[in-house]
Amino acid sequence: MIVLQKLDHIVLRANNAPDLVAFYVSVLGCKVERELDVGLIQLRAGECLIDIVPVCGQLGQVGGAGPGQEGRNLDHYCFLVSSF
Repeated sequence: MIVLQKLDHIVLRANNAPDLVAFYVSVLGCKVERELDVGLIQLRAGECLIDIVPVCGQLGQVGGAGPGQEGRNLDHYCFLVSSF
């Protein structure tokens, strides 16, 4: 049986990444962990990470349409599991 330990990270696609990052930092108290040139802003949320991918960036363009009627804002989420 697979045993889930915790949520490791979640990846959100954003039309307006600076506003989304500002919300998570100023309202929820997350810290910017790192920013990658390919278009990824990683935020620390306790033991978990929130990755913000601007849809206009290199990674964001690979994922198709951005948030809206034809697109989505959740790219994926990942659980840390126990060894099996």
